[in-house]
Formats: sequence, C-alpha cells, structure tokens
Amino acid sequence: AVIEPLGESREEQHVFMELAKRMGLPNPMAMTLLPEALWEEHQDSDQLSLLDRAMRLGMFGDQFGDRPGGLSIDLLRQHPHGLKIEDFDAYEEWRRHARHPEGKLVLWNETVAGDVARLRSEGLRLKPQVGQLRLFGRRSVRNINSWMHNVGDLVKGDAGNPSLLMHPDDASARDIKDGQEVSLGGKHRAVTCQVKLTRDVVPGSVCYPHGWGHGGASNWSTAKQTRGVNINDIISSDVEDLDPLTGSPLMDGFPVTISAAES
Repeated sequence: AVIEPLGESREEQHVFMELAKRMGLPNPMAMTLLPEALWEEHQDSDQLSLLDRAMRLGMFGDQFGDRPGGLSIDLLRQHPHGLKIEDFDAYEEWRRHARHPEGKLVLWNETVAGDVARLRSEGLRLKPQVGQLRLFGRRSVRNINSWMHNVGDLVKGDAGNPSLLMHPDDASARDIKDGQEVSLGGKHRAVTCQVKLTRDVVPGSVCYPHGWGHGGASNWSTAKQTRGVNINDIISSDVEDLDPLTGSPLMDGFPVTISAAES
C-alpha cells in the first residue's frame, strides 16, 4: 500500500468478511478461493493465508509439498518481479469450459438476431431531429480520463478546460464562434461548455471528453478548479433510450442541441 488506510476506511474484502461474519455465514473469501470442504475450517483465516492455501491447492500449486517447486506465497516472495508459470495457449483450452451441448461458444441467439434485424430496419435508436447533432466522446492522453485531474501540472491552462469540438459548418449555421460558451442539451438537461471549431470532427457531430465535472462532494481541490463538465448529466436514462440487450444508457452518438449560452 502507498499509504495507510485513512480514518475508518477498509478494503472491500474486509467489509464483505465482516458482513458475512455478522450474518453467520462462511468467510466469502474462503468460499471463493477454497474447495467447499475447507470453507468452515478456514473461514476465520486472514486474507493472505486464504490466498496461500488457494494457490497451493490450485493447478500450479505445490499441493503442500506433494508437488515440489509449485506455487506458494513463500515462493513468490523469492521473485519480487514476478514468476512465469508456463506457456499457456488459451485457444487450445477453451473447449474444456464450453457448456453448450454442442461444445461450442454460442454467439448468435434469438435475442441478438432480433435486435440486429431491428437495427437493419430502423437504424440507430436515438435519431437526431432537425437542428440536432450527435455527441460522441474522446479521451485525453494527458490526463487519462479523470485519474490525473487533481495533479496541478497536468491540468494547467487549456488542459483543465476541455472544449466541445465542433465542425465550422455546424457552427456557422448556428452563429457560434470559436471559443464561445454554449449550452449543450440532452433530452432532459443541459450543461454549459466552451466550443472549439475544428475539421477533426465530421459535420453533424460534436465531441467532448468524458470524465470531467468534479463538483459536489469531491475533495479534489485542484480538480474542482477545472472548467470541464460532466457529460453524464445529459445522458437519458429513460427506458426507451436504453440499449435493449444490456439495459445500458447510450453514452455515445446520442442527439444533442447546441445554442449560445445565456450570459
């Protein structure tokens, strides 16, 4: 660990272990890592002991001495930079895990076929209306989503003020100038951001990076000074706007409206 846990914070597995203990259930780490016959025997063991036992009983383990040279925590401590177990060709092994009666990986079924047919006949679910554009996202290599937004040197100047990329033709049709503040509206809500005109995006689309907008309860003091906005705020969660197969919101390519922001 880089730092010791702060306050009452705990690692996730410790929370689950304590919940299970209070509910009178076996240690969930033991249930995950050990054969069922060993759950009760080792349900009070610490995490490292459980990992060691699971490793030693696994396919590459030392089987508690029956397979000399096999894996164990003690062996790994002798190799702080890692230990290559063996060459493993996953392609040759997958058939052992296929549960379909034909022994194949099933990639096509009625549900998928139905949605592909719908896509072919209807096109994308969220279609822009007259005057709307499609919004898609991008990543900024310099700050890797939101991971680096609290590092001052990485969000200096324009790096801390992401822009909405817009094609000059779309901007001209809306009387929007480079660097102007605009209202970017989704189905129910809108956010205010700054436009940057560029031919790097095609007409009919605009682009904004995700991972910004650090207001609210965030204690990232540096990140909160950046001007980026949270695109999630304008994504629709209406049932009819969700992906029918996964139930996930459509976070790319959805229709938006753009207009000059109110001063």
